[in-house]
Amino acid sequence: MSVVWAFFVKPFRNSGFITIQQVISHEYGNFAGVVASVLSSFGIVLNIVAQILSANALLTAVFGIRPFLSAAITVAIMICYVVFGGVLGTGILGNVKLVLTYIAVGFGTYKIMTLSGGFTPIYNALPKEQYFNMFARGFGIDIGSLVSVILGVLCGQTYVQTILSGRNDIDAKKATVAAALLLPPVGLGAVFIGMYMKINYPLIESSQAFPIFVLENMPPLLGGAVLATLLLALVGTGSGMALGFGTIVSKDIYKKFIRKDADGKKELLVSRIFIVLSFLISAAIVSINKQTAILTWGFLATGLRGTVLLFPMLGALFFKDKIDHRFAVASSIGGITAHLTCECFLNSALIPCLQEWVLDSLFL
Repeated sequence: MSVVWAFFVKPFRNSGFITIQQVISHEYGNFAGVVASVLSSFGIVLNIVAQILSANALLTAVFGIRPFLSAAITVAIMICYVVFGGVLGTGILGNVKLVLTYIAVGFGTYKIMTLSGGFTPIYNALPKEQYFNMFARGFGIDIGSLVSVILGVLCGQTYVQTILSGRNDIDAKKATVAAALLLPPVGLGAVFIGMYMKINYPLIESSQAFPIFVLENMPPLLGGAVLATLLLALVGTGSGMALGFGTIVSKDIYKKFIRKDADGKKELLVSRIFIVLSFLISAAIVSINKQTAILTWGFLATGLRGTVLLFPMLGALFFKDKIDHRFAVASSIGGITAHLTCECFLNSALIPCLQEWVLDSLFL
């Protein structure tokens, strides 16, 4: 989907705006922009939840600390990372992360092939229907997860700010294509590591598979660098999401409806306040849902963001002055309603957890 973003580079950069919500607001009016901003913010916060859960798994595996303390440490690092660094703080170490990630996954894949005697023993040791079936959880669930990821990438403020950071349209397009080509090898290597750990450590939590593999199978120096890179990647991703959230609130809500004459310093202050707020809300959700699957939150978050923003964004960028503002608003509200309805009634893994939390809150 990073490749698809190449088609959005020129129209988005030519729009003169820095958020998808601003594009929607300019095309369909302020009300449509506010609806898009408020509803899409839920998806951003839930995505931060996924990053904190991932960091929890890493820190608890390495240091053996309690989940609450690891969440507090993670949030503190994220706040410092984005509040004191801004866009520079979320992007300056990107190349270092990329190189170390490739080294980690490459070495890990080599180590697995050496320890296991190749891929064939791994293939023979795992149930085929569960581990070598693209739709093992059910066609509808897995296709839905795929669509959620696609929509989330297309409508992510983090990706928007990335293409806007390019020196020109050509560089921005090259970056999207390069990102698309660089990601699959990392994902494939991670899958091999996960399979190996399932065979040899069947009782551990899935979220701790990679940290434990690094601790037990990599040289100390390399392992330390890998774990530091992993933490950096999680912190950077969560910080980028929070930065996007703060940008949306300060530019699309505060600047337009609360203080139209606000200068850059006030906008920055508001942005940082809401960045911190997004971290605190995410940490509170994590404390209530410590045992939920990380990917479940990621799929829900990207799906929410995409169903709210996709069609209004497409209309604003490629069909200017051809779609009535009422349809744009209806698309955002109807999209998130449909997504949550499907989550509630199609036996999603996340909704039972939320239902259990609500019942506990009411009766305990």
